[in-house]
Amino acid sequence: MLLKKTLVLALGLLLPLLLSAEEISNRVLLERMDQRFAQMDQRFDALQKQLDRRFTAVQLQMDQRFEQVQEQIEFIHQLLVALFVMTLGAPFLVEFLRNRREKREQETLEQVRMLFVAMREEAVHDERLRHMLESAKIL
Repeated sequence: MLLKKTLVLALGLLLPLLLSAEEISNRVLLERMDQRFAQMDQRFDALQKQLDRRFTAVQLQMDQRFEQVQEQIEFIHQLLVALFVMTLGAPFLVEFLRNRREKREQETLEQVRMLFVAMREEAVHDERLRHMLESAKIL
């Protein structure tokens, strides 16, 4: 019985020490876990920053490429509009050019006729010119 009382007394004295040792080991374990979580957070932040840099670089490249494609689309659009306008305006342009050519031909013929009239009038006064016009069968 004495042994039992001694054991109880020893346990009573040692129990707080054992509990505090367990508490200390739990605190150390918690500190280690906190350190590990902090390291994992740092690694995660570093990875996230690296991914953000890569994403930004890729996004810039994509934006530049989209701008190039947009410029090409605008150029093609301008060509299509010009082609459409030319298709609509081609008959009018052909008619305008035909009329202008015919008008120039008429003006040229009128100028030639006036030249012949002037030459005939001058041939009345100039014998040599009259002889040249007769040989050319203009008179």
